[in-house]
This record gives sequence, C-alpha cells and structure tokens, in this order.
Amino acid sequence: MDTFDELIDGGVALLEGMGKPVQYTPRGTDAPFDVLGILDESAVSEDPNGSYGEELVSSLTTLHVADRAEFIGLDGVVYKGVAKPKQGDRVTYKGATWEVRNYLPDGMGLNVIELVEPRGM
Repeated sequence: MDTFDELIDGGVALLEGMGKPVQYTPRGTDAPFDVLGILDESAVSEDPNGSYGEELVSSLTTLHVADRAEFIGLDGVVYKGVAKPKQGDRVTYKGATWEVRNYLPDGMGLNVIELVEPRGM
C-alpha cells in the first residue's frame, strides 16, 4: 500500500498553491531570508481547572513551511524552507513579527512552527 507521501508530495503542492513569501530570521543573525509558508491563526480553548473551571480562549499562530532547506517545486522553481527551526528564530509577515516557540513535522513534508509574540517588543 502506498502512503500519502509516496503518492504526492503533499506539502510541496500545498505550499505552491497557498503559500506566501514570509521573512524568516534565524536566532542570533541579522540575515533574514524569504520562505514560502502558510500562516494560520486560530483560537484554542483551554480549561485549566478541568470541566468545572472557567474556559480560557487564546490564539495560536502557526507557520507551515517545507521541512528542508530547499525544495524544487512542481513548477521547477527552487524554494527555501526551514529544516530545523529553533526557539527564538523570528518570522515577519505584513509588518507583524513572531518568535518561534516550537515546531513539529507534519509527516507530509512540512514543519508546523508554533509562533508567539516576541519578548521585549
């Protein structure tokens, strides 16, 4: 049986169809570069005291990028990705800046990077 990854590079196709240029700056450098990414802002409900507590709603911002330094898109263009995001790296899009908090590979060729508002800004 073929896996989804074997049938289509799902992440690459998704980035090419929906991705936008996002500026990525590794921690400790002043050398930003553009990656093709998808920003997603969603609400997360949390109940810190079990089912009897007051529900808290917070936002979660994630960036979906290729899980390798570069990839060749279906159109033959070479795009940049981020193989190993690190806490403190920065992401800028349309004038807003976030810091990398964590990341998880999604199993389809993308890293899902959790973003937070930067400290000290």
